[in-house]
Amino acid sequence: MREALGEFTNSKKIKSGYKQILMQKFWEQNMGKMINSYTKKLYVRGSILYVTIDSSPLKQELDFGRDKVLTMIEKEFGKDYISKLVLR
Repeated sequence: MREALGEFTNSKKIKSGYKQILMQKFWEQNMGKMINSYTKKLYVRGSILYVTIDSSPLKQELDFGRDKVLTMIEKEFGKDYISKLVLR
């Protein structure tokens, strides 16, 4: 039973869904209410985090702080969990 459960949770689909949920929670908790309110879509593909922002000035501001956001993610989840942040 334990092996079957381990295989199930290690499947690629489950891992990607779990990673997406973790990143959505992280974004809500760490980016603040204002940034979260302008976030329209957030999803993970592989090790790339895609974020759609509804405000051009905010998107530009986040673009300047991209390294800081990636550092925050690295501290929370470990190196190479998310390797790139794409703002749309």
